[in-house]
Amino acid sequence: MFVFAEKEKDKLVDKDVFFVLLFTEMMKNNKTFHLIKTWDEARAYCREKYTDLAKVFDLTDMRRLQDSAQNQTEAWIGLYSEPGRDNRRWHWSLPGEEYTENETCWEAGEPNDGAYPENCVMKKDKWADYSCTSKFQFICYDGENMWTVT
Repeated sequence: MFVFAEKEKDKLVDKDVFFVLLFTEMMKNNKTFHLIKTWDEARAYCREKYTDLAKVFDLTDMRRLQDSAQNQTEAWIGLYSEPGRDNRRWHWSLPGEEYTENETCWEAGEPNDGAYPENCVMKKDKWADYSCTSKFQFICYDGENMWTVT
């Protein structure tokens, strides 16, 4: 496992060497490395590399989502609400996909909007609304499968 030290003087390896080692280790040992992004950054990444952030329509999809997330406890999914609206409505980031209210997917007491506008959804065991500027791992969807980007 490679770690970037917090202080400049404590760097363990040169950045270029690190990426060569990282790529070599990924190819050799099939290791997982964590990408942590805001909701907007995660959506952009998923749209570039896959199709979009993950979507869930029913409990079967929720189980698939949990399976794809493996041991990840917190990860962005593609559910969001428009900021600044009085009548909050949730939407999937994937164009053309309608959100149907499903209380069984939400954590108890969620969505709650907390102390700040919380317009994006991340999954723990179930869903919770969070500020879109928070940073989490995320789950992408490619049209058939869900991929946890870690």
